Formats: sequence, structure tokens, C-alpha cells
Amino acid sequence: MQPVRKTRQPGRGKTTVIVLLMALASILAWYATRLNRPVPLPETAPEERVILIRREESELARFEVVSSQGDRFALIQGPEGHYSVEGQPDYPLDPAQLQLMVRDLTVLDANEEAGRVEMTDEALDALGLGARAARVTAEYADGSQITLIMGDSAMTEIPSDYLMLLGSDRVYTVSPETREHFDRTLATLHPVPAINITSALVDEVRFEGRDALRLRQEEGLWEIVEPFAYPAQPEQVSRLLSNISRMRFALYHSEATPQALRDTGLDPPARTVTLLLSPSTITAYDEEGLPARTRQVDAQQLRIALGNDIDKIGLYCLYEGKIYQASNASMGFLRDAALSELLSDAPVTLPVNRLSALHVEEGRDSREYRIEMVEQVLPNNQIGRDAQGNILFEPYITKNAQEYDRDTFLRGYLQLMNLRRAGRVREGFQAAEKTPVRRYLLYTGERLAWELALFPYDALHYAVRVNGRFVDYVTRAQADLLAL
Repeated sequence: MQPVRKTRQPGRGKTTVIVLLMALASILAWYATRLNRPVPLPETAPEERVILIRREESELARFEVVSSQGDRFALIQGPEGHYSVEGQPDYPLDPAQLQLMVRDLTVLDANEEAGRVEMTDEALDALGLGARAARVTAEYADGSQITLIMGDSAMTEIPSDYLMLLGSDRVYTVSPETREHFDRTLATLHPVPAINITSALVDEVRFEGRDALRLRQEEGLWEIVEPFAYPAQPEQVSRLLSNISRMRFALYHSEATPQALRDTGLDPPARTVTLLLSPSTITAYDEEGLPARTRQVDAQQLRIALGNDIDKIGLYCLYEGKIYQASNASMGFLRDAALSELLSDAPVTLPVNRLSALHVEEGRDSREYRIEMVEQVLPNNQIGRDAQGNILFEPYITKNAQEYDRDTFLRGYLQLMNLRRAGRVREGFQAAEKTPVRRYLLYTGERLAWELALFPYDALHYAVRVNGRFVDYVTRAQADLLAL
């Protein structure tokens, strides 16, 4: 007998599946309409977590920290959740940093269990979990305790570190923040003062000690007033003020005891920086962003002494009787600020609206320009005003008591302000001639504010004397084009 071959009718099975799916969709749609709510999606299983610690914060009685460098300290919880340093009850503690530590010792989850490790020195050291590993031992009110040993980075895609519990061979991975919270010295828990300075309030900056100098501003115009009077380089001053507004201390080091001052190079300090701040007003706002109250702040002085460098990454600072560590990125500019970099490359920076008179002496010839700011009059005889309604002013110029064309003077004065150094004069330079080739005297009100004099330097340059001091030289070609 020949075998009977069973054949499948084409499309029959596929049609049956389609019909069943359509029927199922209709039933689900009917239920959704009847219940007036969307069809629920299948729930996904929650991600599994490895719970290591679950305690109430009130149960944590004491914990002892041992850093990877061997530093050791213990904190104990007193009444109302107040923590203190064991043996140093008056030692101040940063509440935010303390809370991070307490949190890890009461609620701690691991990312995963990485496996089991042989309890040999070699195997543990390979994971950074050996005898030198940072660790913390927590003791709870019921008498139980747990010790966390924190190891090296697990080199996982999501950053994590190895961790194990004392008495177990299981190794877990946890957030690197856990080790950061405990691998530390006690000094890192000391509060660090915030230095919040608005650069617009800085009126004067004094550097005493090495490379002493003093900078001062008047109506936004900065000048060097010590060790001699000279205009300051605007870009360098702007960078200095920007850095001042971002100053911060990194760590508390110690109290300013005589021994600590000697050890950190602060007896005497290498340099001391004093900031003079103008009076200001602090405004508090309500929830709707409207001013709620204001407080007047008097003029202030902020003084920071600078000591030794710290391994080329920072320096010691003395502030309000305490020694702190600061990084080069945040405070190194105070140590590095130099007079030579702050000297302006333009000998004249006084804006024309601050100028009352300009005297020019050239050989036996002299010219006196007087500048008076008068109200701007429009062609329709109306007084000129800006968008806020403020009256606009423009300079009225006289030359040797005769009216002088304003635009011609402004172009000439702009040339004078654009005069730039070509280089620095050699150290100790003194002009051989007593009389300068040309001399400019700039007045504000009745006060002589600036003196600029040009002396022969070489065949191509003039040495520039500003307020009696030679610093730079300029090209003769540029200086001889000055029109005033």
C-alpha cells in the first residue's frame, strides 16, 4: 500500500490566526469601551536590588571611620540626633556631609553581587579590599554592628566600586559616592566658609608682601596706585574680578596655632590680599518673586593670607583665624597676580567724559584744550534724551580759549587712547634729555590726573613716561601721527 500524503490547504491556517486575532481585538476593545478605561499593559517586574542596610536613623549610635591613608575618627549620636566627634565634643561638623554618611549607614543598596572572593591577602588586595582599604564600622542601638570595606573601581559601564561586609566573602558593587563619603579625614567634615563676593562691589584690591601692589577703581575705571600710579589693563582686571567672584576654599586644615602657621608658611605669610567692598543692599524675595525685605550691608574688608603651596595643586590660606586648603584653580590667581601683567598697554585710558582739560606741550609750543559736557541740542531745538528719558550730553571744546571743532578733537583724543606699547623699556632706563619731545597733561576737574611724556629711546621708538615712571616704549611712527 502506498503511503497517503497529507496536504495542507493553502492559506487556511493563516486565515484562522487572523480571524482569532481580530476576535480578540474586538473583545478587548469592547471591554475598554464598557469600562471607559485603557486596556492595561502587562506589568514589568521591578528591578531587583541588593539590600545591604535598612535601619532607622535614630538607631545609629556610633560609627568609626578609617581612611585608606590610616586616618581614624568616630562620631557618636547624642540627644535629638545631634552628632559629635568622640573625644572632641566641640568640633564643628558640616551638616550636609554628615547626613550623607548617616544615610549610607541606614539605607544602603548594592548595584549587584559581583561574586565571592578568596579570603587571602593577595585576592583582597587585587580588588582594593585588603588591609589598607577604607572602612567604616557602624554600631546600632540594639548592640549590632556592621563594617563596610570599600575597594577599587569595578571598571563597570556604570561607574561603581567594590564593597564587602566584614565577615563575608561576598563582593558587591556600589556607587563610588559611598567610598567618597567615608574615605576621608576628620578635617573634611569641618564646615568651610563660603566666600560669595559680587565683583561689582569690589572697590580696591591690595596685595601685600611679595610683589606688593594696590588696585583701585573710580566709577569703573581701574588704575594701579601702588607702587606707582599707572593705568590698569582692562582685560586683566576683568579676569581678576571674575576669579574673585568664584573664590572658594576646598578643605579646613586647622586652627591658626603658632605651630600650624609655621608649618603652612603663614608665619609670616608669603602674601596677603585685602578686598575692599562697597556698601550694598541685600533683597529677599517671596514665593511670587516680589521683594519681601531688604537689608543694608556696610562697607566691608575681606583679608586672606597665602602660605605654602600644596603639592603643586593648591595652597594654604589663612582666613578669620583658621587655616584652609584651596586649589590652584579657585585661589591660585591670588598668589600669581603680578604687577607686570596688570600694567595697561595703553598709557591713556581716561574716557573723554571724565576729562576737564588737556594740556599739550611740544617744544616751545603749548596747547590747552578745555572740555565741558553740555546738553545735546537736536536740530529741532529739543534736548536730546535716551530711551529712558535721561538727558544726553556731548563735549563742548575750546582750544586756547577759542571754540574748537568737537569731532576733530574727539578723533585726536581717540588716537591718543589708541597709542599702544611696542615693548618694555630696559630695566633702569632713564631719559638722557630733561625735556620730552611731547608732553600731555590730563585733568579731571582741577586735579592733574595723568601725565604722559615721550622721550627719545632709539631711532625708531619713544620711551613713555607715565606719572614719572618709565615702563614702555612706543613706535615713533604711531606717536608722530597724534593730531592734538
